[in-house]
Amino acid sequence: MVDLENLMVKMERVKMAKAKKEKQDEEVAFATFNTWCKGETSKLDASIKKSGSEIETLGSEIEKLTAEA
Repeated sequence: MVDLENLMVKMERVKMAKAKKEKQDEEVAFATFNTWCKGETSKLDASIKKSGSEIETLGSEIEKLTAEA
């Protein structure tokens, strides 16, 4: 009976260690993904601002050319 109890305790420890390792791996994966998302968000914001400026410039150019025509 003692051997069975020891075996059960060992199994629980192995499961606990495995669960902790999986949690740690998930935390690393999430941190990596989160960092990537923040970088992509910054790039997207910059692209949107640049495109907005281009739209304004082209709009002004269209108005100018329309007035000249």
